[in-house]
Amino acid sequence: MNTNQIFWCNSCSIPLLSSRCELCKTEGKTFVTDLKPVFPEELKIYSNVLPGIGNLSFTTPTNFFRFRNKIFGNGKVLFSFYINGNELKFDVKNKYHCNEPLPIKQILHANRRKLEKREDEAIKFIRKVAKQHKDKHVLVSFSGGKDSSVTAYLVHKALGKVTLVFSNTGIEFPETVKFVREFARKMKFDLVELNPPKNFFEICNELGPPSRMMRWCCFTQKSTPINDYYATLDKPILSFDGIRKAESKSRAKFEKIRKNTKIIKQYSAYPIFDWSDFEVWLYILWKKLPINPLYYYGFSRVGCFVCPNNGKFDEFLLKRIHPELYKEWEKILVSYASKNGKTLDWVYNGEWKQRKTKYKKFEVCTIQNTCTVGNKFVFILNGHKVTENLLEFFKVFGKKNKKISNGETFIQFIGSDILISAIVGDKTIRVKINDGKKLNRKLFEVTKQLEKALNCINCGGCIGSCPYGAIKINNNKFMIDETKCRHCLTCITSKYIKQACISLHYKPIRNVVNFNL
Repeated sequence: MNTNQIFWCNSCSIPLLSSRCELCKTEGKTFVTDLKPVFPEELKIYSNVLPGIGNLSFTTPTNFFRFRNKIFGNGKVLFSFYINGNELKFDVKNKYHCNEPLPIKQILHANRRKLEKREDEAIKFIRKVAKQHKDKHVLVSFSGGKDSSVTAYLVHKALGKVTLVFSNTGIEFPETVKFVREFARKMKFDLVELNPPKNFFEICNELGPPSRMMRWCCFTQKSTPINDYYATLDKPILSFDGIRKAESKSRAKFEKIRKNTKIIKQYSAYPIFDWSDFEVWLYILWKKLPINPLYYYGFSRVGCFVCPNNGKFDEFLLKRIHPELYKEWEKILVSYASKNGKTLDWVYNGEWKQRKTKYKKFEVCTIQNTCTVGNKFVFILNGHKVTENLLEFFKVFGKKNKKISNGETFIQFIGSDILISAIVGDKTIRVKINDGKKLNRKLFEVTKQLEKALNCINCGGCIGSCPYGAIKINNNKFMIDETKCRHCLTCITSKYIKQACISLHYKPIRNVVNFNL
């Protein structure tokens, strides 16, 4: 994932981004592939294996660094650590000798040339991409992490004032929410703070907790409010994001600019895509950018506190710093485990992160062919009745026509190649397909849309599947704005089907239509 290399200058006792030290002009030795600074608050956690560390008084990281679970001092591995149950254990490699901290300005000076080159490359990239996409709104997707902070600063330096868009998922650390607002104020950015339509923990009760294999939360809590906001804008979006290829194998396959697969109106560009952790941190310290205080305690990631991608050390820190948040999440996991025959080991050993549930099917609707020609069908519901909210999903097929006669509400959807009709309170939906060449495809589309209606949990994940912003969740109800819907059926096509319906991908018990004709 990360092809960068960190070097170490023995003469200056300094980590280097390039092999040559700018201070002493000597060649450094190969060190590690990446580093992050260790702040004083994190050092206190290790104080029992770092004698004398409490006597050092400094507020910025200096000659202590971390790579994964190894702590370095003066170019040597001092110790490694691991989590055993709820305890932090250490494996001491070398004794630490209490030295006065090396001023950070010396580390920055030794790496200044490489940082300036990185900055210049990023600014040129930003300006080039913005020029190529001048027909779009330019925004910065801001998470409150170190990468998005650097990206926001670079975009501002390249283009001037820009707007930050922050999805407050409802499962953010309170420090992150506060930091985002203070960062925008201090750096004089406009800030758009968005909230999802549905509470994360409520969705957990319906879908089960997210896992590395079933990350529905990224759609419902983050992409959904962004898509809803973008629907109010009159142009597509060019969003500069702080994604880096070193973060994961999947992100390493990204291109530096691409069409976003979760947010249909957005093109995403990644100015620091090739940067290492160490480059990001040195740049932050060089420019004296605000830092999310969670990093001071040793967190590697400052996103959602329930994220299944969080490591054991981050979970250890969560329990230590925010036990009330951990207990809230623990309650959800334990409840799911007890209802689904899981042991407590499934919770406390992190097995929930690998959860992959095969859904159970309940056939609640059958299709009958009612015409010898084969173009008229009736969908017969079992255990369900036709409601206006269910029929709302069929607006995508054509213009809605509603009539009330003799106390009955009769609704039709009239399209160029299809006619759908039903009576509210009845158990049947009638479908006539006018184009024989499209028969199978249209029948599949109607079936899929009905299954979405029968399984909808109003999470809003489908909002992003409409390029015209026609899909909404209002008062916990799915709605289609007829003035915006163009009946393009993008929301049903296989290309966007994953975000078009979260329930059809992640709901453990699903209502399905019997398609055996």
